[in-house]
Amino acid sequence: GGGEAVVALESTIISHGMPYPQNLETARAVEAAVRTRGAVPATIAILDGRVHIGCSDADLERVARLGHKAKKTGARDLPLVIAKGGNGATTVSGTMWLAHMAGIRVFVTGGIGGVHRGVEKSGDVSADLTELARTPLTVVCAGVKSILDIPRTLEFLETHSVATLAYKADSFPAFFTADSGCPPQARVENPEEVAQVIIARDALGLPGGMVVGVPIPDGEAAKGAVVEAAITQALGEVAAQNVAGAAVTPFLLKRVNELTQGLSLQANIALIKHNAAVGAEIANALLTQTQALGGQEKCDSATPLDQGGGKAPDVLLVGGCCEDVEGVSSTALIAGTSNPGAARASFGGVARNIAEALALLGSLPALVSAVGDDPTGRALVAHSRAAGVDVSRVLSISGIPTARFIAVCGPDGDLSASVADMTVLGSVSPDALLAGGTEDAIKVSKMAVIDGNLSMETMRAVVRLANAHHVPVFFEPTSVPKAAAAASAGGILSGVTFTSPVWVEPRNPRPKP
Repeated sequence: GGGEAVVALESTIISHGMPYPQNLETARAVEAAVRTRGAVPATIAILDGRVHIGCSDADLERVARLGHKAKKTGARDLPLVIAKGGNGATTVSGTMWLAHMAGIRVFVTGGIGGVHRGVEKSGDVSADLTELARTPLTVVCAGVKSILDIPRTLEFLETHSVATLAYKADSFPAFFTADSGCPPQARVENPEEVAQVIIARDALGLPGGMVVGVPIPDGEAAKGAVVEAAITQALGEVAAQNVAGAAVTPFLLKRVNELTQGLSLQANIALIKHNAAVGAEIANALLTQTQALGGQEKCDSATPLDQGGGKAPDVLLVGGCCEDVEGVSSTALIAGTSNPGAARASFGGVARNIAEALALLGSLPALVSAVGDDPTGRALVAHSRAAGVDVSRVLSISGIPTARFIAVCGPDGDLSASVADMTVLGSVSPDALLAGGTEDAIKVSKMAVIDGNLSMETMRAVVRLANAHHVPVFFEPTSVPKAAAAASAGGILSGVTFTSPVWVEPRNPRPKP
């Protein structure tokens, strides 16, 4: 949400792709390639059951040292690893889903999985393909690994409406070789052209992703040719030795590494770094074009960000969901000029904060709110969902930014001034409550919670619904002016069961006449 292009990176390549410390060195080099192009790398992993969208250097080293002890985590494995508090290195499918939840639109990897040779007997089709068919993310890679059935892989992607573009090439790449012998859907010449296609796809609301195949760098083509020859030999050995099923891929990878005496690994590292550079350039072009359009790529104006829900909530919370930015001066504040200090951003919003706290305590909270159709809004929702909050009633609003609260504090940490842009919360109207099934949720809840970020009409509507179904209401005013406004408005405080204002709020219950 800070106006920077972000590139998602997987972690399986660190834990399972190569030995330590070469894996750590490669992970650092790939992140550096993204940063050098002016984008922000976000390596995705699960550590102790918590999703990390972006890893610190210490996190990278931990994943690298864990190696095969970290579970190779595809999309289907995510709930299991998170629920058990485990460590997971995300594959292409797992990384795609988490990156999409966090609002990241470009993901870089080495190569994608595909339809395996002999699929008519094994039925082996990579989950990478089914994830591409359902998740609107752009995957920048060196194409499909040549140990797979490339024509059938491209046919599968075409059937599922996944675009396949070749970057400055007329043939779709096959990982270690630039020419797979298979044509792409289209050739693209530069990052700006790719960004235009992404924006058009998103505007149409198409559900699936897109693959941008980047050929191996010219300087590594000779190594790639050696590797391809080794792959051909290894495939012959698979047939001769009757290797079948799940044993085929491990056998091929091990044998190719032996035959090339490590040359395959060198070429692998070079092409991943090259992909990272291209992916960063695409992400930058996408950000520039999106900002030029005012951030309004989507056709819809107000749609739920999550279609989940599942179990009935025991607490329904209606109110703020925002980004908190806090600046603390290191010296006495001086008005009219900049002050040295420290700043940090975090996920906030009174109703959202209470919902997350309840979820961590084992409750089943549901949040009714609105965010902008932007990376900050998507990250807020993804974080809340991961914490256990039902966000199926949170609206995504085009053309209005996600709410932001900016606080300026003195060196003692006390608030000096603040600015709150809560415009998007105006979308949580009484009509939106009815359309979103709020009454049905209130009926089964043990309590309804509202905060002062809502309009008087919306607060009144929630109180009326809760009172009609004999559900207690908790009111958090959030500020002195909002407490005064609620006290002056009819039909709100009279229906509130509990309130917990900060100590200064009751002193000014009503504005002066």
